[in-house]
Amino acid sequence: MNYKLSFALGDLFLGRGDAKAADDELKVLRQNYPKEALYDLMNIVDSHDTVRAIYKFGGGKDTVAQATRKDFDYALGKARMKLAATFLMGYPGMPTVYYGDEAGQYGSSDPDCRRTYPWGHEDQDLIAHYQKVISVRNSHKALFAHGDVNTLKAEGDIYAFARTAVDGSGQAAVVALNRGAAKAVELPAGQFADGTVFTDQISGAQATVSGGKLTLTLGENQSMMLLNA
Repeated sequence: MNYKLSFALGDLFLGRGDAKAADDELKVLRQNYPKEALYDLMNIVDSHDTVRAIYKFGGGKDTVAQATRKDFDYALGKARMKLAATFLMGYPGMPTVYYGDEAGQYGSSDPDCRRTYPWGHEDQDLIAHYQKVISVRNSHKALFAHGDVNTLKAEGDIYAFARTAVDGSGQAAVVALNRGAAKAVELPAGQFADGTVFTDQISGAQATVSGGKLTLTLGENQSMMLLNA
């Protein structure tokens, strides 16, 4: 269970807004494992031994024995769960979803985190996001399951990385996360030819590489999984 990634993504980036610290942690992780092992790590944001991620991302405290909706900001937690899901499906490794996370289940520390699946009370919008990003990964395994990874930007609320296929297909992707206010983000994209068009598989938005840069307009707490056309 890749708790190192969980700490980098959940605590350093989504929690503190320190993308650089998160990227540093992830770089050490990549350096410490051979590629064959790194790409088989069980990537998680929470588990049966931790507070539920949506609860933590919404500001919930693990000192609460039995959490309620009054103990955290559900909307904020949900928005950042979407970011986490996009990251997991875009990053090397084996993305693992703790049951109920995709449906909005929350909970404090063990045993509160082990609540049953919320049958009949699922967050359908959150489920739809998980289904979408899982579909993108499964439809482009040469990129997301096997491709190389390199960081494009890791500054404050912005974390973006590229995935490039190693099978000679020329497939490429850019995964971009914004855990703060809406903003235009300029990414270094010299590894791609000018004129390369990327299409976000979540929103349908497009961006074109120009002058070695890729400029994205990211909304508040928005993520993108962009593929070259």
